[in-house]
Amino acid sequence: MAKTLPEIEESFASVFYGKTIEKVNGGRANVPVFLDYPDPEEAVDQRYPSISIKMTGLEPSVENYENRQDVLVEMDYSVDPPVTISRRAPVWYNIRYEVCAYSLNALDDRELTRWLEGRFAPRFFLDVGDESFNVFRVSFDINDRVDVDMVIYDKTWTYSILAEIEDTDNDVYSRAVTSMAIKSSLVRTTNKQIEPTTKSVAQMVYNAPKAAESAVDAEKVTHRVLQFDDQNYWFDPNK
Repeated sequence: MAKTLPEIEESFASVFYGKTIEKVNGGRANVPVFLDYPDPEEAVDQRYPSISIKMTGLEPSVENYENRQDVLVEMDYSVDPPVTISRRAPVWYNIRYEVCAYSLNALDDRELTRWLEGRFAPRFFLDVGDESFNVFRVSFDINDRVDVDMVIYDKTWTYSILAEIEDTDNDVYSRAVTSMAIKSSLVRTTNKQIEPTTKSVAQMVYNAPKAAESAVDAEKVTHRVLQFDDQNYWFDPNK
């Protein structure tokens, strides 16, 4: 079953929640998880140690394309006639994320690296509600750097999530047909006699309607009766 992108991202981020690190002067500190970058003004004291999750790619998975254009997702029977709600068929994507661990000392860096390395195996699964999607570890990079008089430890894991994304922004609402009755008829016709003239001979024209009659006003004989509703179907082939 397809999921929305925010649902997938929240489930992915939740895997990294809950890490604590022992402080040098005692006690333990929670490691916050930021979707995107920590705010340098609002989270000055929480930037190190911390974890940032950044979406870096969203590529359609062409090999998983389907021929469906849309799917029926709901029938609203609270109105008459009911309303059908159709939606674009979900599409499989390779969603690319970078998970970055920031620290200001080697002990915190090693602890975070050890812990994050165990969050996912190189090929694992991500549970999103009642659905599971494949997660692949693409790469691991060390981006440690020196900023003036301090070392900033920066380890980055890149993951690709193969997930079916639901499109909920382009739903189409339309009135439903719940019943239909069709009756076909044969038109009774008459023969018309054409009198001979000096240039033509008498001839019989078959199935020619009376001059004053149209198909609407002509005498009809019931041919077929077909009717159905969304609960029953009935067909009489003898009429």
